[in-house]
Amino acid sequence: KAPESEGKIAIEITAVSSVSASIRFTPDAQITEYYYTVLTKKDYKQILDEGLESVKAAAYMTYENPESSQVTYDLTDLVPNTEYVIMAGGFDDNEAEFFDHSHTFKTEAPSGPVSEITIEKTGITANAADFNVKVTNCSDLRIVCATKKAVDDVLVYHSLETAIYQNGIFCEA
Repeated sequence: KAPESEGKIAIEITAVSSVSASIRFTPDAQITEYYYTVLTKKDYKQILDEGLESVKAAAYMTYENPESSQVTYDLTDLVPNTEYVIMAGGFDDNEAEFFDHSHTFKTEAPSGPVSEITIEKTGITANAADFNVKVTNCSDLRIVCATKKAVDDVLVYHSLETAIYQNGIFCEA
């Protein structure tokens, strides 16, 4: 286990809406490199069940190149009315480690008209399925067609919202 650094990183949530947030990371002078990521609280808790080292790995795996100075992270496509956990970790000039996963924020509830979706099955064969999808009051639609087993396998590690966002096909009207 690496020694714990006395260096810290200031994490400031500078703006939050129903689908976006801006987060500023400002490291102390002795911090030579750091990584950060943001997960839904549900995804974070699922990873935390595996232990703190798994949570650290989730933060470190997100980036190939670490940061070393102040960064503002602008998130988009967040889920409205959802809690998120901010994680940052890295090393100081003595290679001592620090890790912070104490900051959270919640996106605002959606505003405006409620989205509606209607899915009509138009044909199913042994190798294909056809559907008509009608959506109103929606600016971002992603569709995933998968077997129940495939969905269940993904839900072991991610929320349904995360799985759809990461694997869905973006549709435009």
